[in-house]
Amino acid sequence: MRARLRGAPAGLPFGLDAQTLANGDSFTFTTDVGSLDILATPSGTSGYDDLARTSENVSAFGVEFAVASLDDLIRMKRAAGRPKDRIELEILGALREEIDGRTSGPQPRPERVIDERDRA
Repeated sequence: MRARLRGAPAGLPFGLDAQTLANGDSFTFTTDVGSLDILATPSGTSGYDDLARTSENVSAFGVEFAVASLDDLIRMKRAAGRPKDRIELEILGALREEIDGRTSGPQPRPERVIDERDRA
């Protein structure tokens, strides 16, 4: 994926290996397939063990891996509290309501009033 530190000057020496990742808590990368953030202890959590208990397994690119649950993602966004996280909370909250079946489904279309201009 050719991961490079996001925001770092071009050509900055950076050894991306297991030891580097073990020594840090948060990394943001630009890769050939998009942005990648690695957070050892996301806001509002105590880290991997906390998130693993409710994670969901997902398959992508021929690999199966654990993904944080929607409720944990909401918890992390709420704890981070940045403006961009508050915006995402609106979307995630709506998704949670839809999954829970609390939404009333598709809304009926309003009746259309036909006037003379529509008949022309």
